Amino acid sequence: MIEQIKNSAYKLLRRSERYAKTDMVYVARSGFWLTSARIVTTASSFLIAIAFANLLPMEVYGNYKYILSIIGLLAASTLSGIDSAIITSVAKKMDGTIVPAFQTKLRWSFGGMLIGICVAAYYLWHGNQTLGFGCLIGAMALPPFESMVLYASILQGKRQFKRLHQITTISRICTAVTIISAVYFSRNIIVVLFAYQLQALVVRWYFWQKTKKAADLTGPVDPNAITYGKKYSLLKIITGGIENLFGIAIFQLLGSQALATYTFALAPIEHIRSVVKIADQIILPKISQTSWVVPHRFFLIKKILPFIFSLIAISMVYIALAPFLFNFIFPQYHDAILISQISALTLIPSGIALIGNSILRAKQKIRSSYSLAFLQAITMLGIVLPGLYFFGMLGLVWGMVIAKSIQAMILMIMVSRPSLYINNEISLDLQNDTSIEASKD
Repeated sequence: MIEQIKNSAYKLLRRSERYAKTDMVYVARSGFWLTSARIVTTASSFLIAIAFANLLPMEVYGNYKYILSIIGLLAASTLSGIDSAIITSVAKKMDGTIVPAFQTKLRWSFGGMLIGICVAAYYLWHGNQTLGFGCLIGAMALPPFESMVLYASILQGKRQFKRLHQITTISRICTAVTIISAVYFSRNIIVVLFAYQLQALVVRWYFWQKTKKAADLTGPVDPNAITYGKKYSLLKIITGGIENLFGIAIFQLLGSQALATYTFALAPIEHIRSVVKIADQIILPKISQTSWVVPHRFFLIKKILPFIFSLIAISMVYIALAPFLFNFIFPQYHDAILISQISALTLIPSGIALIGNSILRAKQKIRSSYSLAFLQAITMLGIVLPGLYFFGMLGLVWGMVIAKSIQAMILMIMVSRPSLYINNEISLDLQNDTSIEASKD
């Protein structure tokens, strides 16, 4: 009976490839575990959000998010681009790259730690113990916290999505229990930060050790991985830094309560966006192994049209349901409804940009990626920040919609050019990956 169901599902997936234009069996197999992990993450984050909304005042929660924004900026020193490089290297059976990558991340992250200590000292000197001790806790945990998370990239590169799902589930449950307990019993964000960092370090250390032992650390080393990871990290600094910069700007211009409102407005959108990002996790290991070709400009757009229509449908459904969600679960954040609805429109360009960025990362097109990163910085700083300054929160979110739409359009033009694939041809045609011969350098 079970075999019949499996065979029927297999045939159905194969028939659907005619419309989806991709290998649906691979997507279903890998996407099942990644989606399951994301459901657990979303559920745990949802419970954490309820605890924060009902147990902490808006001002206190705003201070908490401000500290996290500062820590996010400090994390730029940890060379997060190496995580993406490891996915590609491990997918190519070059496990010997793992230890040098870990050592490089750990070494560079001490710079962020020192800057964080200085920031903490500044706030402590001015008598703000909450922000001072919060930044100090985040800074001290930064090197091991960001370095040990490489285990996720290793498992993703090996396509061990089931194992990654199990680890993610355990990690998120531990995080939810720790944070909710700390919020309930202490109502103090310093205690919450310390408890979270401590449990996260223990969990990450354990899974890092387990994953490292299972890898072939004596295997070949990818000579380009660290260099590419450093270059890609600069892109992550530009893009990720801007996102954290907005949190700091909101806090400074509008106050902690406004930052709390903005955070809750974006929380559902970010969870939906994280589900959409599963496409990146599925695609990247696949296109890192084999070369594909984009024969003409409209080929890629045709391939991702079903994906785009899905994003539009998701956005429209969320816009309709957002008032019920906030009125029922977060009634004290009623002002976040309109902001959240407008922010839902960014799901469409963000999803399109996700596909394009996956292609650039797989092909290691550094020059194109830099051009895109600087474009993002210009549009964000030139549109979004002025919108925040002159029009407040609504100016911020509408600026986000405009800026991300511009970025997505330009990115699709970039990756749709056949000339981009002359030296190392790829496309998203996962269905026929075994029949297309890899191009030679």
